[in-house]
Amino acid sequence: MRLYRRGKRGTWWVEFRDPVSGREVRRSLRVTRHRTASRLAFDLVEQLARRYYRLGERKPWDQAVKAYLTHGEIHKEPATVAEDRRTLTKRFLPPSIVRYVDEARAEHIELYVAQRKAQKLSAFRINREVRTIRAFFNWCMATPRRWTSENPAREIPMLAEPEGVAARALSDDVLVKLLELLRGTRLEGPALLALNHGLREGELIHLRRDAAELEQHRLWIRHDLLSGWKVKGGRERVVHLNEVTSRWLGRYLAQPTSDLCPYLFTMGGGRRWTREALVMAMGRVMRAIGIRRGGFHMLRHSWATRQAEAGTPMPVLKAMGGWRDWRSMEKYQHISDEAERQAAERVVIGPLPSKVIPLRLR
Repeated sequence: MRLYRRGKRGTWWVEFRDPVSGREVRRSLRVTRHRTASRLAFDLVEQLARRYYRLGERKPWDQAVKAYLTHGEIHKEPATVAEDRRTLTKRFLPPSIVRYVDEARAEHIELYVAQRKAQKLSAFRINREVRTIRAFFNWCMATPRRWTSENPAREIPMLAEPEGVAARALSDDVLVKLLELLRGTRLEGPALLALNHGLREGELIHLRRDAAELEQHRLWIRHDLLSGWKVKGGRERVVHLNEVTSRWLGRYLAQPTSDLCPYLFTMGGGRRWTREALVMAMGRVMRAIGIRRGGFHMLRHSWATRQAEAGTPMPVLKAMGGWRDWRSMEKYQHISDEAERQAAERVVIGPLPSKVIPLRLR
């Protein structure tokens, strides 16, 4: 699209390619202000694009949900797809209320949140369902679908999650108990890599044995070394192993094994870990050390928090964790009060008085 003006003080014109016919089109916007012309030009092109991609049809709700779940089966874990199916087909907006995707409004989502709160569900679960609904509408808005022009869930505020429900960093005492409990089990390796390098559950369960290069003390997180599993955010990276993880992997890979499975971590019997089994197993361990609501992902939070407290620069931490944007990375940092106190004492500006002079009030 090109916006240009005819004459020094003439009207603005727009030039673009019609998506329906494929021909170059020039139209006068009949305005002399540039800001108004830009708005009209984008509105015109958007209308033509919607006419081309939607082909004059409105997408029924059940068909859109089915297409979204089919797309998720390729890029998501089975447990995540099953949870999305329950949220979109059984809990939120049955076809009797909303027949087409573009009929959904923010009022429907607010009513749904109120109903879930009346059922005394936790804020963590309600927020997760709202994020699922928001992701569904974003997918429907994307090209080439364009089944709706707006996301009604975008302005829905998240509920405040009480302390201890959302994932938090584990303290040093809890980490000592956790590692002692996991020693010698099949969870020890995934837990060490998550605590020392921040690996995700999906990366750990799809990691192949040939992804480790112990001579160079590194571990590759790539699509071809994850059995075709797509890395979250598309952020392929190399993990530089420290002394603890390098020695542990050296002893682990040197052990004779009867498993024919090519994956690095297995459940035994040649079966690789599934995400559901890994999360459930770590949940039992967390409850055994006194954490009521905790899972495997808390280990990644603990790693990011300790890296930030150790003074790791934010660009370096972003690359190490494989985050795509800064906002996602900030959710993983839970700085302690002691770290804030030490940071405040690290920078002191101004001379310190030799003695304290009391202030006299008249």
